[in-house]
Amino acid sequence: MKKFFISALIFSVAGMIFSSRADEILAVIEKEAISNSELDTYIKTSVLFMGGSELPNKRLREDFEKERYENLINISLVLNSGDTSGVLNIPPQMIDEEFEGLLSDMALNITGDSSFTDSIGVFFDEAGIDWQLAKDIMWREFFFKVASERYISFNYPRLVNTGSFFVSDSILNEFYETVKDSLSVPVSYGFSRIILAPLPSERQLMEVNMKANTILQALNSGEDFRSLASLYSDDPDARLNGGNIGVVKRGELEPELERLIFSIETGTMGVAQSAAGIHIIYVPTKWSDSARVYEIFLSLLPTYQDTLKTLADVDTVMSMLESGVDFRDVARIYSQDPYTKDDGGYLGDVPADSLDFSVRGILNMLEPGEYTDPIPSPFGFILIRLDEVEMGEPQTFEEVKEQLTELYIFKERQKAVEIWLAKIKSQVYFEERRR
Repeated sequence: MKKFFISALIFSVAGMIFSSRADEILAVIEKEAISNSELDTYIKTSVLFMGGSELPNKRLREDFEKERYENLINISLVLNSGDTSGVLNIPPQMIDEEFEGLLSDMALNITGDSSFTDSIGVFFDEAGIDWQLAKDIMWREFFFKVASERYISFNYPRLVNTGSFFVSDSILNEFYETVKDSLSVPVSYGFSRIILAPLPSERQLMEVNMKANTILQALNSGEDFRSLASLYSDDPDARLNGGNIGVVKRGELEPELERLIFSIETGTMGVAQSAAGIHIIYVPTKWSDSARVYEIFLSLLPTYQDTLKTLADVDTVMSMLESGVDFRDVARIYSQDPYTKDDGGYLGDVPADSLDFSVRGILNMLEPGEYTDPIPSPFGFILIRLDEVEMGEPQTFEEVKEQLTELYIFKERQKAVEIWLAKIKSQVYFEERRR
């Protein structure tokens, strides 16, 4: 079967990659195999381009994997179509040159210099992705996009010259009724959360409190603050300076410390506790918006054993949720969020515009009743469940008429490519082995 003209270099590299991997074959199109390693690399590469963020739950990961797999099938169908119409007789030099431009743009985003294309391989290697295989997949995906555009321009020119494309109001109105719900945006979310963070053990809390009392007794009996700071403070930098942390301004420290520093009299001491530990503070000099501060800091940060306990709690929570235990019942037992624990983690009806962009992005991916896997955060892990979404009113037909025309054309182009791919699939050897 005749194939279109493709750069022999790309195919020789691809052949070496695929032949060197003894992993599961997922599908065969003509004589070309799609392997598990190829799908895995494609998924990792796509996630990397999405910012390196993992999709937040199993259902979304499975949907994403299915979509990437189907993309590989479609790409391979076009590569092996045996086209005789001339549509796919694309000069390889044109593809290679445009692809090199794409790599230059990637290098610019990664290093700030478009000429450092070699750095892309290092970037992928550091992310644990086989650069040569990823590069081959990217080239093939790029070719597929170019080929699809050429197919549409050959067979559906009216979908290319969209400036002169006309859609009647009656067709657009009918189309509007099918998509109007997707044109409205969420105005609020009802969601729940479970927070799991490593916390100091009761024994550690007791030991640190005893140590603080001993230090305070010594200070009250007249012992020198600087000497005790040098002996006992858990802040290594301040310890070398006898606890001196310099002049601090309002707004530079945690609220608990700032309140203490600017409330006590000059030349006196005070004690505050933050999430990090206990702070014994001495303020020898103070101005209206700044103060010189000495500190003895006693750490209450979690130990390695505390972290292991939290990881075990994460496993337990996931096991309970997967076995069908209600999210809110699990939150009441395990969540360390004091504000929502008693309410089963429920945060109430939260306006969409008050949420952090990343949280809103996660909620937009979930269906009501779905929850995320544990998401790492600076303080531990958080699980989020979407309970309900209140959507705004759909925009009227007149408000979105221009947008509707663009969306209608996009859907028509998608439909045209799907028909093309189905035709190719009926004409080539295709065997699916994926379990």
